[in-house]
Amino acid sequence: MKFRSFYHAFEDRFRGSRELIKSRLRIYLPFVIPLKAIYDDCRVIDLGCGRGEWLELMVEEGFEAHGVDLDESMLAISNAAGLSIVKSDIIEYLQKILDNSVEIVSGFQIIEHISSDSLQILVKEAFRVLKPGGLLILETPNPENLLVSTTEFYLDPTHNKPIPPKLLYFLAEYNGFARIKLLRMQESQSISSLADDIGVTDIFFAVSPDYAVVAQKRAPDEQMSLFDQAFNRDYGRTIDDLALLYAKKDQQLAAYEHDRWQWLESEWNTAKVRIDQQAGEIFALRDQATQLESEWNTAKVTIDQQAGEIFALRDQATQLEAQLSEKSQALDDERKKVNWLESEWNAAKVRIEYLNLELQSVYSSRCWRITAPLRAGFDLLLRLKGTIIGISHVLRRKIGSIASPLLDRMVRFAIAHPSLKARALTLVHMCPRLDAWLYSFAQSRGLVADSGSPQTSSEALVPLELWDLSPDARRIYLDLKASMERNRRHN
Repeated sequence: MKFRSFYHAFEDRFRGSRELIKSRLRIYLPFVIPLKAIYDDCRVIDLGCGRGEWLELMVEEGFEAHGVDLDESMLAISNAAGLSIVKSDIIEYLQKILDNSVEIVSGFQIIEHISSDSLQILVKEAFRVLKPGGLLILETPNPENLLVSTTEFYLDPTHNKPIPPKLLYFLAEYNGFARIKLLRMQESQSISSLADDIGVTDIFFAVSPDYAVVAQKRAPDEQMSLFDQAFNRDYGRTIDDLALLYAKKDQQLAAYEHDRWQWLESEWNTAKVRIDQQAGEIFALRDQATQLESEWNTAKVTIDQQAGEIFALRDQATQLEAQLSEKSQALDDERKKVNWLESEWNAAKVRIEYLNLELQSVYSSRCWRITAPLRAGFDLLLRLKGTIIGISHVLRRKIGSIASPLLDRMVRFAIAHPSLKARALTLVHMCPRLDAWLYSFAQSRGLVADSGSPQTSSEALVPLELWDLSPDARRIYLDLKASMERNRRHN
């Protein structure tokens, strides 16, 4: 079992993938397809079927394909692919098949594993079971290829010995097959039919590494003619082909060397004449070179001067580019401002139009017409209130401007007479608001100092004309005045 697993892995490594093997097996289709024109049901027996690539190809082409193998791992692979396969010895299996009952007997890379006696029995039994026109296909490594016969063949430890193509051909002929074709295959495509492509080692190593014998059992001539095209073709590359190709190359090389020698001799005679001519031209060119050198030195001075001018122009160009960039940036900024103003103006126009429509809607509404008298009366009251407030302010300023000098003299007189001052203070203290206002007035005139007395409370700082304000309004006024005073001191 361990050996079987080894051999399965060995085939996967050295034989190739399933797809590769199927592609190589298509070379036999021109031989087998004509059988379908002779027989309705074509039966294929594949000896040592392995992974079942040939069975799978035959089923795809409409044949009834059956395989025989002893390897359990190969049986498992073929069964998994849905192919018909049995475990048996290939000779014993053939011997159980009836005469003239099978269209194709095939064996790919199998006959090199069996003895010579078993091979003779296999070919004999295959001839017996094949129907007229039936085909025996046997493929094996080609010992004509020196690399195969000395090395590659023995990579497989189950190989017995290589089988020369002529021996297998004779074996099929000896057992009665009417027509036999040798197919050489799997050669490298790097060597073409042109002699230029071939070397001496290719004669031994470029021969087709595999070959097959396709042998056909006798049938009526009209049936045999269906296979003529496949049997009349040449397949692969033999040692003789490569030797002939190499000989042609040798002849071509000799002719080529002779022609080349004659050409070289003619070219040398022509070259000698040209050398003499070119010698005179060289002397003339030397004189020209001396003159050109002098002109070049003069030109270098001019070039250096122009280089300085170019650098100066580059500096100017750089400055101009910087200025242009600044102007361009400024222009872009102005454009952005203009675009913004235009956008704002368009938005304002839309808003104005909207408000105008709203206003027109209000003007045209029934509610607006109904409330017209009420609005007119309210406007009259507002104008009357404004007039009264204005008159009161004017009167306060007039009274203040008249009374302030008189009050100033009265306060100075009271301060100058202590007894009068004491009686006046007693009367004034009875009215705190009047007390605070008089104290503030005297302080603003410089008649009293800021001594922290009760008269210096925040109420005393409110002008008399603002005493009709509410307490909250007077507090706000004082806070604002204090803040302005602090700012004035800090400044």
